[in-house]
Amino acid sequence: MLLTEVVREKMVRNFVPRNLLWIAAVALLVPATVSAATVLLSGRMDNILIDPYAEWVEDREGTLTIGDVTSGRILFHPAGEKPTLNFGVNGYAYWLRFTVENPSPRPLQWVYEVKETWMSFATVYWRAPDGRWLSKRSGDHLPRGARELDLRKPAFSMETPALTTQVVYIVCRMEPTGPANQTAGIFSPDRYEHTIRVEYLLYGIYYGAMLIMFFYNLFIWVSVRDRSYLYYVLYIAALTAFWFNLNGLGYAFWWGNNHFLQDLTGPALLGVALITATLFTQHFLHTKTVLPRFHRFSHVTYAMGAVILALCVFDVPRLLIPMTYLGAVFILFYLVAGVLALKAGFRAARFYTLSWTMFVGGAFIYALKDFGFLPYNSFTLLAAQGGNLLEAGLLSFALADRIKLLQEENDAARSAALEKDRVLVETLSRAKAELEMKVEERTAELTEQRDRAEQATRMKDRFVTLVSHDLRGPIASIMTSATMSREVEPAAARTLVEGIGSSAGALLHLIEKLLDIGRLQTGGIVPVCRTVSLRAEADAALSLLAPAAAGKGVAVENALPHDLDVAADPDLLRQVMLNLLSNAVKFSHAGEVVRIYATNGGPDTFAVSDTGVGIPTERIPDIFRHEVKVSTVGTSGEKGTGLGLPLCMDILRAHGGAMRVESAVGRGSIFFVSLPARAKRILLVDDQEAHRQMMKEILAGAKVDVAVLEAGDGVEALEELKRGIPDLIVADLQMTPMDGLALLNRVKSEGPHANIPYIVASSGVTAAEAGGLDALREKVLAMGAADFVLKPVVAEDFIVRVRRFL
Repeated sequence: MLLTEVVREKMVRNFVPRNLLWIAAVALLVPATVSAATVLLSGRMDNILIDPYAEWVEDREGTLTIGDVTSGRILFHPAGEKPTLNFGVNGYAYWLRFTVENPSPRPLQWVYEVKETWMSFATVYWRAPDGRWLSKRSGDHLPRGARELDLRKPAFSMETPALTTQVVYIVCRMEPTGPANQTAGIFSPDRYEHTIRVEYLLYGIYYGAMLIMFFYNLFIWVSVRDRSYLYYVLYIAALTAFWFNLNGLGYAFWWGNNHFLQDLTGPALLGVALITATLFTQHFLHTKTVLPRFHRFSHVTYAMGAVILALCVFDVPRLLIPMTYLGAVFILFYLVAGVLALKAGFRAARFYTLSWTMFVGGAFIYALKDFGFLPYNSFTLLAAQGGNLLEAGLLSFALADRIKLLQEENDAARSAALEKDRVLVETLSRAKAELEMKVEERTAELTEQRDRAEQATRMKDRFVTLVSHDLRGPIASIMTSATMSREVEPAAARTLVEGIGSSAGALLHLIEKLLDIGRLQTGGIVPVCRTVSLRAEADAALSLLAPAAAGKGVAVENALPHDLDVAADPDLLRQVMLNLLSNAVKFSHAGEVVRIYATNGGPDTFAVSDTGVGIPTERIPDIFRHEVKVSTVGTSGEKGTGLGLPLCMDILRAHGGAMRVESAVGRGSIFFVSLPARAKRILLVDDQEAHRQMMKEILAGAKVDVAVLEAGDGVEALEELKRGIPDLIVADLQMTPMDGLALLNRVKSEGPHANIPYIVASSGVTAAEAGGLDALREKVLAMGAADFVLKPVVAEDFIVRVRRFL
């Protein structure tokens, strides 16, 4: 029998392992079902739960006495009917009965501890050797001096005589309503002292950690002034104080004999925690904008917290405890809010949701313990506080994460604002620069127009003064001849009529010169430049001048080379040549030579020289000016307007060129003309723009200084040839409507273009269709092509072939 009890004691003592996970498994999955038996006392008892040993009876009225329950008239329920002695939340008294046995030859002291810290009254009874019932009382409604052991839980110091069996009765009651948890444990005095030290150590760690988080986040709130931190620290303070009171530490350290504060402080602190947690949730999750429906519903939690506080103030105990438990259910609201905020894409709700998951899980386990659905053990007892500690830490992380996210958002917004400002500044700077440029351009245009207008006015006045004599002369001659023709014989009248015609012609020539000058200076005459041959234009001018030169006996020599081309307007260039050559003939004597020739170097393009009378040095600066009348009679009495050389200078300036003179009296003059050098031009003919672009890029990459002309087929190429003669043609074969062979045939059959080098470009497919690459090359070379290149062109090969003809 003794061995059986020892084994049973070990089974019972091993019912509460020290590993918390194992505790959870045992508590939730394997509730104790051992039948009532005797508790075997020893000197090493460590929290032997009496639940498997105790029989119980419910005293709803709270009127039973020790005599009633020991009379035999009251039926006790055996221990096997209820796995744990947790009877839920009510205001009933419960009597427990269990038996202890001391097998030792000496008396054993032991401690009986009621696990519920909020037990209002607890009384233990045992029978003395003389048959009397002895008792001890405890509970938080008793003055501290009336309790044998002044601890945070009701506890009794007991002694069982040697080699005896002792029946113990316990009656406990929670007033007015509360958790009727009758679970208790039996300890050896030394083990109980050790247990108390361990408990206070654990509570010290818990409350120390909570205080650290409280002050840490309080300091952060002082620094950042974010109201989320303020609500968080208020919530932490309220909930920590609530647990402090619930753990019996308020009874042990704060309230003393004031059981009114002991009973009401806990619910009041829970009401404050509800309100501050709701404020924290609203501000942290931005429920007003992120979760508007939940934001409206959250006011219910305010109301619940306010009702709990009101019940505390007006001391309505029978409603207070149920309302407190109902208010605790509202922590589910915070978890649901976090889940919905996460679903809505609110990133800051990550740690928030996880924290409330921990707390809700712990609180749920703790509540199930209070209502008797779970056994009373270390895991269920500390589940809520453990979840609360994890929640507080995770909420602190959530706040830090939220600050980080806000900082990232602020940084992103600041970067976006800076970028917007930068773009705005750049736009304004660019607009300012463009505006300044336009203002400068417009100012320059207006200044130029003003200068032109002033110059035109001055020229007009000067012209009127300068040419008035020349205009009056022909007009007076015409009027005199017309008057005399009325009075003379017909034969003499014919001579007068001829004089009238001559004067009218001189007058017309003068007017034409003035009109040409006016059109050039006002932009009425715009040079249309194309490639022209200097020798050909000189020949055309000399053909007009030949009769006058021959009649005077002056020889005119065209020494310009045949291959000297320039980019110029042929009509205007011919007028310059004719003016210079006619002036040279005008101021030469019979037998002298006038030459037009290339300068072969330097900035000048060609020159016109004579060996005539020359120009005085002091008059040279004025011969190209419109406002100065410089007109000299020729060697044979020829007269001039003095407007030819200024007109020539205007024409050359319109081309981007210039003119200068070297002269000495009696030795003749040389007029030097310079025109801009014409860039070599290549005509690229291909119906695929991509191929033309590739060839242009190759030319640009090789830094070949050429002007590139483009045509999409043979017809466009012929139109381009009408506008000027290129220095090289590179043409594809496969084109429509005119292919490369037809274009080659037309170019080589027309005189002006026959000498243009022509490079044929063809793909390998076209070559194959023509009977092979060699056959196609021989064919196009026989038609007059200068070279052949295969497409797509290779840069090195293409550049070498192009440079050969430039």
